[in-house]
Amino acid sequence: MASSLVEKRTSSKSNQVLEL
Repeated sequence: MASSLVEKRTSSKSNQVLEL
C-alpha cells in the first residue's frame, strides 16, 4: 500500500513538471 502512495506522489509531481 505504501508503494502505491509513493507512486501517486511521484506521478503527481511528474505531472506538475510536465505542465510547467
